[in-house]
Amino acid sequence: MKVDINKISGKSSGKKITLSDKIFSIEPNDHAIYLDVKSYLTNQRQGNSKVKGRSEIVGSSRKIKKQKGTGTARAGSIKSPLFKGGGQIFGPEPREYKNKVNKKVKDLARKSALSHKVKEKSLFIIENFDLKQPKTKEFVSILSNFSIENKPLGTGGAIVNAKKLSFCHTPKLQYDFFYLKDLNWYKKPQNYIIDNFIKKEYDILINLCDSSCIPIKYLVASSVARFKIGQHEEGYEIYDLMISLKDDKSLEKLMSEIK
Repeated sequence: MKVDINKISGKSSGKKITLSDKIFSIEPNDHAIYLDVKSYLTNQRQGNSKVKGRSEIVGSSRKIKKQKGTGTARAGSIKSPLFKGGGQIFGPEPREYKNKVNKKVKDLARKSALSHKVKEKSLFIIENFDLKQPKTKEFVSILSNFSIENKPLGTGGAIVNAKKLSFCHTPKLQYDFFYLKDLNWYKKPQNYIIDNFIKKEYDILINLCDSSCIPIKYLVASSVARFKIGQHEEGYEIYDLMISLKDDKSLEKLMSEIK
């Protein structure tokens, strides 16, 4: 199938890009999407809920009153669940909520989600995303051209210069970024944003940086993303799909190979 390539003004550039029908034009399987989403949400659960049972309560085990003659029910230890401060009956115990989904079902769910986006006309291909000045107002105006100014956008993560950071602070965009000062002596980024990024199970993680960017390589290698794409590099087998760029190692060439 062919999709229009748009300008940042929101109008068509007259060019088209060919997308694979096996990914963007299949009959969406909503049940596969449901299974994949349910698996993802279930795997986020820590399963560490815990209460103390009768045997774990600290207290005397002596019989608190005589067996007969009190006119009330017989009672033994003060740790009984019948008394205040006693153990809980059949309370929650630590457990795992792991829910595995077959690889083919995951692939079908991703293809179905992308096909849904195409059918709903929610997929936009932008020809050139150059900004004259990195200002929030200009960036939001571009989003408004495509009617997505109120929808959250997410990025994998990037090293940014503080002077070029203005539109990253737009609350609606939900960007993940870190400063150069967050790098330690080994060029490894360290802050809570990095930890959250590494632990998040992205469906697809694409590294558009070259091999010289050590912090981004560290993020990709440490990430638990399900499918990783990046440039081929001898001795670094951290990607599920490695793209070899021999002569032309530009970003445009890499993006064209990914398409």
